[in-house]
Amino acid sequence: MGQFGLYRRAITLVNGDGVAHAAMEDDAHHFEVKISHDGSYIQSVTGAALRTPWTLCCDAVGLLDQFRGLPLAPDRDELRASVNFVEHCSHLFSLTKLLMRNIELRRPPTKFRASMAVGEYERIAMLERDGVCVLRWVLAGDLITEPAGYAGVTIRGLSSWARSNITSADTIELVLILQRAVMASNARAMNLDQVSDASKVNGLGPCYVFRPGFAERAGRVVGSTLDFSDEARDPLETRS
Repeated sequence: MGQFGLYRRAITLVNGDGVAHAAMEDDAHHFEVKISHDGSYIQSVTGAALRTPWTLCCDAVGLLDQFRGLPLAPDRDELRASVNFVEHCSHLFSLTKLLMRNIELRRPPTKFRASMAVGEYERIAMLERDGVCVLRWVLAGDLITEPAGYAGVTIRGLSSWARSNITSADTIELVLILQRAVMASNARAMNLDQVSDASKVNGLGPCYVFRPGFAERAGRVVGSTLDFSDEARDPLETRS
């Protein structure tokens, strides 16, 4: 896969009677999460790693059990006391948190679509919610240059900046969804099939497989990366 092109990610969140489902798919990943709950607390969390870049990614699914017993809306200290973020697959962790909030807010089925147009001089990131554009950034490298409210903030520093500068929980949620997509899009600059294991890759952020002692054993799943850049189909669409 070349350096330029269009990275795309889709996320779906669906609430049911005591059970909720989430799915995320992009170039390199396809994960699903299911939460059973009583309306206030999580009774169980299960997941599925349907397509992953590394052989050990699937092992992270079992760590989702750490969420069991938590309230659907824990404060940050409560969450950190029960769930160690750095041990988890970052995609499964963030998908679980998104689904928890979706349950808490009793939202109807929701679909997010994120994209990153990667060019030689600038990058344009966009996020849609249920078909409506809710966020758009222009970036030079990892620095957001537009719109003015985000100008000068780096992608890697965006989480802390957002929690300090944005009061709307809904807006913070959107910012974090698009930030994670932008960071994941960096993999388009690499041909991961040419590396043997995760220890040979730098700059993709913290995750289950990139920990010391794990990265060396996390072999590449050759051929697992797809390319949705031609927009002929969306991630999470059924494929024959």
